[in-house]
This record gives sequence, C-alpha cells and structure tokens, in this order.
Amino acid sequence: MSSKPARPHASLAVRLTIIFTLATVLVILLGGGALYLFLRAGLANQAISGLDDGLHLLRARIHDQPVAQESRAHWQRALTEFTRPDSLYACRLYDEDGHLVFESPRIAALSASDFPAPARDPALRALHPVKAPGHVEQHWLLSSVYIDRLDGARWRVDFAYDNEYKHELLEGYLHAMLLGVVLAVILFALIGQMTMRYVLMPIHSLSRQVGDIDAGQLDRRISPAWPRELLPIVSAMNSLLDRLQISFARQAQFSADLAHELRSPLHALVSVTEVTLNRPRNEQEYRATLEANLDEFRHLQRLSDDMLFIARTEQAEHQPLDRVAFDIHPLLDGLYDLFDALAESRQIGLQFSGTGTVYANRDLLRRALINLVSNALQYAHSRVSLSVVQDGTDSVFTVEDDGDGVAAAQLPFMFARFYRGDESRSRPGGTGLGLSIVKAIAERHGGTAGVENGERGGARFHIRLPGKPVADLQT
Repeated sequence: MSSKPARPHASLAVRLTIIFTLATVLVILLGGGALYLFLRAGLANQAISGLDDGLHLLRARIHDQPVAQESRAHWQRALTEFTRPDSLYACRLYDEDGHLVFESPRIAALSASDFPAPARDPALRALHPVKAPGHVEQHWLLSSVYIDRLDGARWRVDFAYDNEYKHELLEGYLHAMLLGVVLAVILFALIGQMTMRYVLMPIHSLSRQVGDIDAGQLDRRISPAWPRELLPIVSAMNSLLDRLQISFARQAQFSADLAHELRSPLHALVSVTEVTLNRPRNEQEYRATLEANLDEFRHLQRLSDDMLFIARTEQAEHQPLDRVAFDIHPLLDGLYDLFDALAESRQIGLQFSGTGTVYANRDLLRRALINLVSNALQYAHSRVSLSVVQDGTDSVFTVEDDGDGVAAAQLPFMFARFYRGDESRSRPGGTGLGLSIVKAIAERHGGTAGVENGERGGARFHIRLPGKPVADLQT
C-alpha cells in the first residue's frame, strides 16, 4: 500500500510575513476605527449644536419682528443668514393658519413630509439623507418647531441644517483609511518579507555549513558564533556529529578487524586446499584435509554468529528489553553443571556463590556469564569463582581467575572487538568477540562491564546491572 508523499509546509518566512502583516493591519483598523467613531461623534455633536444655534437665531428674529412691517421682502431682509447660497441653514415659515409666509432658496430640495412632527422644543433626528428630483443626495439635519410671536400668534417653522460637508469629511476619512490599509498591507508585506529574509539568513548559512559536512569530514564541528536562538540547534547538531563520528569510526575499525579475522581462516582454507590438489592423495589424506577445513569453517561460523549477535544487540539499543525479576540461584546451578566437567578435566576448581533476585533478561545474562566463565577457564591455573552480590538496587556479577592477570596497558582494551593484546591470553579457536558480547549485553541492560587485576593475581571481570525501577516496583 503506497503512501502519499507528504505535502511541503508553507515557507516559514511567508508564514511570519503573513502574521506580521495581519497584526499590523489589525492595529491600523482598530486605531483607525476608534478615530473614525470619535470623529463621527464629534461631528454629530457639532451638527446638533449648529442646528440649535440656527433655531435660536430664527426664533429671535421671528419673535421680535413688528407685525405691521411683515411682507415677503421684509422676511427676505430679516432672514439674510438663511437666504445666502452658501448658508448652512434652510427654513420655511407657516403662519397660524398654515399659509406659507417665507421659504429660503435651499429648502426647495426638501418637502414638508421630510420633516418630523412640529413641537415647541426642537425635535431632532439623526442624519437624514434626502434625494430631491434632479439633485444629488444631500444630508440634512431636520427639525420642525412652533414659535410664539409678540402678537400671540404661533407660527410653524420647518428648519434644516446642511450636514453634507461633515458627511463628506467622514466619507473622505473612511476612504483614506481603507486606502491606507491597502497600502499598509502591500508595504508591510514587502517590509516583512525583507525582514524575514534578513532574520532567516543565519538559518540558511547554518544549513549550508551543515550540508558541507560529508562522511569524510565528520571531525568538523559547527562554530558557536550564531544568534542565541540557534545555539540549541548548533549544540544538538554538534552532538549528533560526535555520535556519527564515533559510530563511523567504530564501523570502520570493525570492518578492518573483520577483514583481518576473515583473512587468516580463508587463507588457511585456500592454502590447504591448493596443497592437497597439487597431486593425487589417498583417502586418509583427503579426510585429514577436510577435517582441517572443517575446523576453519566452524571458526568462521562462530565468528559470524557472534557478529550477528552484536549487530542485533546494537540495533535494538533504543527498543525496550524484555526483563523480569528472578532468583539467581537456579541460574548459577545451571552454569555450574555446564562447566563442571570441563573444569574437572583441567583440574580447575569452580566456586559459584550468590543469592537474591536480579532484574534482567535471563537468556542474555546467561550468555554473558557463560562467556566470562569460559574466558576465565582458559587462563586460570587452579581456580575460577563466580559471585553475585547486591549493591543497593544493582546486581554485581564478578568472575575471577587465578591466572597471570592482564597487563595494565591492556586493561582499557579488553572489551574491544577482536582485541588480542597478549598471546598468552589468546585462546585457540576464539573469535575475539566474547568480551565484546559481554559489554554489549551489559550496556543493553543499562549497566556496565569492567575488568581489573585481582589482589592475589589473575583477572577479575565484573558486570553491574541496574535493579528494577521504583515505578515498576509499585505496580
């Protein structure tokens, strides 16, 4: 079943630019919107004040005029402020019988039905857009009131205040703000893109520096001269390079050692076979050649088995290990029975001791102890001991022989693969991987393996395995 290729994520620079631009636009909209509301409220108050001032002036003019002098021409002169073409006011005067007394030129665009019902006090409306035939839409603030005259008559006044310029001012501000938002989006997108490119330049430089390191340059390290935010990445990359260098060096050394170990038996096989084929042989000679070759084949088989075991152990390093808590005594009894006959044939005494519970993989622990005891029997003069003690929650296994011991200069390399520092400790038929397997098993358990010379001579090998975690003990 094929899986779809993962879609690439959006560019980090693009995402940061979008966030930066949207945040900026949001700030502009909030600030501009607040200013717009403030300006609209201020202009509305100004319009209402202008309407009140105009009504107050008109009331004074109508109230104080003598009745004998009234005529259309009289009102034309008396209400000059309301008849100029540039006046913000417009009005109609009706006498108490409802007859039209006076009408200013600009009020022709408004019909009587546009005005609210008359009242003694000003009855104000909100902005009232009116579109008269043949005229563009205008914005007026309208009121209709009754005004009492000196003669006791009550006249009706339809009064209008031109609010068009304030409306145009608000519309102009709104259009300018929207245009500013559009320009801000474009401007801040460009600035954000350039800023993100500048900010991300160290990441691109770091990527190029890492990309220049290949398998032949694992000794190189990334310099620490980077912005503070990139230092954790640089540290992690250098740690990864350390591990890769160690792993590659180990693999290279292992390959070289393996080639050396395989060359000797293969060379022996080829040489013996060529000598045998040089001339006709009898049955016994052929049989002797095959038996010699069989020993080399068995050595190669053991070598390949040990190599495969180490490879599998290292591959499973980060996988959970199947461990259980068990009594160590039955395992020691089984090991004693396994080596008793071999030790007796070599006149070597075995001493196995220890009780208690250990927390380990039984099969892997058994193989590690078999390798240590088998190794000790090869170099012991008369005694091999295996002891198990509890050190806190840890279990410590110690295998000691009374042989000649190990040279101090060779102690650090005893668990290295294929290491043979002293011919006296190189047993025939060995693969040179037994102690490497012991160390791999100990580390697979999260423990350690070590070697030292005993106080009375001989070598002392030990394995320390951690006990069961406290969290597991509580379950």
